Amino acid sequence: MIIPGIDRFRSANPLAVWSAAELPSSSSGKDGNSKAEIVKLDNGLTIITQNNPNVHSAGVNVFVNVGSVFENEKNNGATHFLEHMVFKRTKSKTGRQIAEEAEDSGASINAATHEDFTRYHTQTLGENIAVPTLSYLDMLLNSKILEKEFQTEKGVILEEAKMYEDNPQARVMYLAQETYFKGHPYGRRILGTQKTISEMQRSDLKQFLKNFYNPDNMFVSLVGNFDTDDVIRKIESFTSQNQGKTKRQEISPLRVNVENAFDTINIQQAHVVLFTKGYSLLDDKRYTLLVLNQAFGGGISSRLFQNVREKSGYCYTVDSQPESTSFGGAFIIYSGLKKDKVQNGVDLILNEIKKLKKDGLKPHELKRAKTQIRTALLLREESTSASSFSNALGYMSRGYLTPVEETDQKIKSVTNEDIIRVANEIFAPGLLAAYVVGPKKVASKKIEINL
Repeated sequence: MIIPGIDRFRSANPLAVWSAAELPSSSSGKDGNSKAEIVKLDNGLTIITQNNPNVHSAGVNVFVNVGSVFENEKNNGATHFLEHMVFKRTKSKTGRQIAEEAEDSGASINAATHEDFTRYHTQTLGENIAVPTLSYLDMLLNSKILEKEFQTEKGVILEEAKMYEDNPQARVMYLAQETYFKGHPYGRRILGTQKTISEMQRSDLKQFLKNFYNPDNMFVSLVGNFDTDDVIRKIESFTSQNQGKTKRQEISPLRVNVENAFDTINIQQAHVVLFTKGYSLLDDKRYTLLVLNQAFGGGISSRLFQNVREKSGYCYTVDSQPESTSFGGAFIIYSGLKKDKVQNGVDLILNEIKKLKKDGLKPHELKRAKTQIRTALLLREESTSASSFSNALGYMSRGYLTPVEETDQKIKSVTNEDIIRVANEIFAPGLLAAYVVGPKKVASKKIEINL
């Protein structure tokens, strides 16, 4: 799960600074931007373009509508493994040729695996936009997986998994996700486990590629200064021979397992995560939750930062983050606490939750939170990379693009009554669970949650 405070570790791990899925897609035509246009090719490939003649850059995002939730217990980790392998070779190019071709055009190609989707992305000059776009489509539609390269990359991924196991922040997020969503696909790790990756066969990845890497399961999103008709013609010509079809599988709504969990490793600080339910990408209450989060734990003026870190000195980091997916959501609070102050720190957080449920936010807090979110939202409009990302994710997840003005209005219209209502929903008794990864000598290995 993309969880707070962790884009600093983000690859296929569960952490992120801002849940980008919360940012709406844009069909705005303000400030020189044209409205986003949608073209669906005969083979099912969806192309989303938004032109802005006032910039030099172009953002490129190619989304494959498959993530780790579409795996099973046996092939867990296949989505992420395949994300690595498509960079190795296509039917006509080596991995080195792929990299050099992209970088000759000024682009640095990259990718990330999520529970819901796989994203291939870059930013380049608008005049060169077709080069990395076609490179990605070649990689995704014409990938060639050789046994030697497969085995080499398996070793790389096993070491990547160990890297996150050695990171206590990633480790506690794993513990939380696996426990809170136990029995649901969201409870599995994106990277898979040492066992599932070690036992993965080349044939497993080839089957996964055949099942999901088809034009009708892909979304190409381009934003910036480029010739729209020209790039669409090039994409259509390049992919016309690819006619594979994807059979979508249903994923059940998120269900939760409210159970505390504790783990110990050789570290000096206790890493604590509190998990509760949130809202899906289709639920408008997520806008209220964004505002609540910003005031509660979204910045250095937030209640958690001021009343837990600044007043007590129990921690260096404390923050919160909503996470919305197509199938449900979560709200997560993270803190790295003194090993002998775990319950004390949790009690301070719970006290802030109680105040939020009873009185909501003060007028100046509500105004500040909305201003901060609206600033991030509207500034994002100036980034071709961010707009390209949100256009792809928004259309793929919801089937339409939300005008930025509409989202801005929804943020502005959030009231304190909305805040109190949402706070009481997500922090209802029996929904909040605690997870701790800390040193063996921790004053308390049992967390009490009283709301």
